[in-house]
Amino acid sequence: MYSYNDFERLFVRYKAEVVPVGISIQKFCTANKVPYNLFERWYKDTRHKIEK
Repeated sequence: MYSYNDFERLFVRYKAEVVPVGISIQKFCTANKVPYNLFERWYKDTRHKIEK
């Protein structure tokens, strides 16, 4: 099972390393063997906390 910290680290890596390259979050999740639907649910539940 993935924890809040796991998803947070994944999101930070995505923003820092992958966004500039232009790869989608779905492809990034797949490449890192993280189910996108779980990441998406985490993001929807916490996006207001991490964008501040």
